[in-house]
Amino acid sequence: MPGLYSFAGTVSHAAGYREPGPFAGERVVIVGAGNSAAQIGAELAEHAEVTLTTRKPVGFVNRRPLGLDLQFWFTVTRLGLLPVGSRHRRPRRVPVLDTGVYRRAIRAGRPEQRKGLSTTHPGLGFVGLEWQRGLLSAGLRGVGRDARYVARRLSRR
Repeated sequence: MPGLYSFAGTVSHAAGYREPGPFAGERVVIVGAGNSAAQIGAELAEHAEVTLTTRKPVGFVNRRPLGLDLQFWFTVTRLGLLPVGSRHRRPRRVPVLDTGVYRRAIRAGRPEQRKGLSTTHPGLGFVGLEWQRGLLSAGLRGVGRDARYVARRLSRR
């Protein structure tokens, strides 16, 4: 990211965030609007001056339609189990600042995989990727199902 190394402030990743105390009274810019960014931003806004920045407008979805969590509806309707991951051509991208770990991974290339199994390195599997096998793949309700699938396939090798 241009200017990252000349930036005089502190740069941190959502994975390192624990609580708002260290940011009290500070100006904070959050890059991206994924779930973690939005949750951290909402919490920090009570303690700091927060700006959320994205490349595209943020699209918020009602998390509790009819008073029940959206994940509940994906589960009971089985919509979250539909195998649409391989058919979804353009997964949503969320810009992220980091210590260089993600940047190096991106330079090396996005994992070439199908349903979580590497297509370039036999015996390697992935979990938690957006649209890996379905709508819930990157969420808590889907990652377990995907992990079981990947583990079963890898154990057959």
